[in-house]
Amino acid sequence: MNFMELIPIIGITAGSILTGFVIAKIVGLIKYWIDRRHDNSDDIELLLHQFNNYKKSVEKRLQHLETIVTEDPDERQQNPLLDSELNQMSDANDEKTEQSRLQNMLKKTH
Repeated sequence: MNFMELIPIIGITAGSILTGFVIAKIVGLIKYWIDRRHDNSDDIELLLHQFNNYKKSVEKRLQHLETIVTEDPDERQQNPLLDSELNQMSDANDEKTEQSRLQNMLKKTH
C-alpha cells in the first residue's frame, strides 16, 4: 500500500469521527434544552402554589385587620391580646419568610 492511498482512508476516518462527535453534541444540546423546559414548568407550578398560599394568608390577615378596625375602641381596651391574635402575629412572621422565599424564586426565574 502506498502512502498516497492511505491519505483518503485517514481523511474519511477522521471526517466520520468528527461528524459523529458533532452529531452527539447537537443531540446533547437538544436533550439539555428539553430537560430545561421541563424543569421550568415544575418551578412555575411550585411558584403558583406558593403564590396562592401567600394570597390566602394575605386575605386572612386583611379580614383579621378589618375585624379589629370595626371593633369599638372600648372593647379593644378591655380585651387584651387573645391567644389566637398572638398566633396570628407569629403567622405573620412566617408569612414574611415565605414572601422572601417567593421573591427569591421570582428572581431565579427572571
